[in-house]
Amino acid sequence: MGLSKSEYLDALLSSFEMIDDQFRRKKSVQISICDALKSAYAIFALKYPSLLQFEMERKLRANQQSNLNKIFKIKKAPSDTQMREILDVLDPEVLRPAYRELFSMIERGKLLRKFTFRKDRYSGPSYLVPLDGTGFFCSSQVHCENCLERQTHSGKQYYHQMLAGCIVHPEMKVVLPFAPEPILRQDGGSKNDCEWQAARRFILRLRSDHPHLKAIITADALITKMPMIQLILDQGYDYILAVKPGSHKGLFDYIDGAEERGNVRAYEWEKKSGDRVKKTTKHRVRVKENVPLTNKDATQLGINFVEYWEVTTWKEQNGEEQIEERHFSWVTNIGVRNIKQINDIISGGRARWKIENETFNTLKNHGYQFEHNFGHGQKNLATVFALLLMLAFYVDQIQELASKKVKEILVKINRSRLWEEIRNAYKTYEVEHWEHLLEILKHRFFAVYYTQPPVPPPK
Repeated sequence: MGLSKSEYLDALLSSFEMIDDQFRRKKSVQISICDALKSAYAIFALKYPSLLQFEMERKLRANQQSNLNKIFKIKKAPSDTQMREILDVLDPEVLRPAYRELFSMIERGKLLRKFTFRKDRYSGPSYLVPLDGTGFFCSSQVHCENCLERQTHSGKQYYHQMLAGCIVHPEMKVVLPFAPEPILRQDGGSKNDCEWQAARRFILRLRSDHPHLKAIITADALITKMPMIQLILDQGYDYILAVKPGSHKGLFDYIDGAEERGNVRAYEWEKKSGDRVKKTTKHRVRVKENVPLTNKDATQLGINFVEYWEVTTWKEQNGEEQIEERHFSWVTNIGVRNIKQINDIISGGRARWKIENETFNTLKNHGYQFEHNFGHGQKNLATVFALLLMLAFYVDQIQELASKKVKEILVKINRSRLWEEIRNAYKTYEVEHWEHLLEILKHRFFAVYYTQPPVPPPK
């Protein structure tokens, strides 16, 4: 039985209260780190476009201090300048327990069952965990000691990136993110960090944070190297990793040679679909067990190769024929003995795109303003804001997964409109908790008119 967003939100805010308030601080600052964290989280949860707008409306509207206290448990909200000063010196690592607490509640609420991808009678359910990197800040002037650097034709650029991982399912649009791994210039380092190293740290920390989780790691070809495969296996995980002819030439030469000798299994099938426009999709797969990732690698790790083509043809109304081709290839330690297992690998490998479509695209284009510079700071501010924004996204994903009210409202409006309506209700009415905000929206879209907010639902 899923819990309400108010319960998840309360657990998240409680994790902020456990963070030690003994960081380097100016003596003149009287705002606690806990209130600074909660205030920043409130900005991202309500999808405010800037810290300044949040502060101005808080001062102009008498009900907002009450709402901040009741919904987000904020005793004294900082100004935008105070918030930046306080959070800039905060170690981003202190936010990891918040992600662990949300995941623990998801497990207790039995929501994780919906994401089961494979189920083994001995080892239990397995979950797809795609990894990918993304940027969230870039400037030619503003920078901090942790910024990555690159040289372009127009000069030096400073930027921030992080590697993210989520639990996904091929048939679900909701994702469950883990704590992202910042890709930063290391202390005293002269070289940039890289996505490969961040992926290595992410996998190690994933096992440390969730020792009993059975995961299937998926990632692009940049990650697919023998040391990474060995690391994944050492942590007890399975993998479905992309490979490409350009970056894994030795592997594809080996497969082509094996096919010429008749040592590669191949499958082909065809499906027809469409009502008005009839489409024909031809599928082709070639499979090889126990392959070397490169010419120098042995095959003791049981690496299996799966390559998949999908060619769809149809005719437009003017009679012109259209062709859409897709090609994918992976290596995996999962068995490929029959077509069902092969289809699972294809489905799991293609689900890697959900971290791009359902995660990064949502963060950047659907109200979260992930790439907006809320404040950069001199040390950790940009990274702390990114982790808090991802926490707001995490709780929203849980809400979309478990809240009947949100599901009903999203039938009427899209996500971006939902955030706007929640923010308007928050600014207009004095509310008791988050579920009360949703009650107001439900009346807004399922009643003709309302002039007063509904009676708060029982706690």
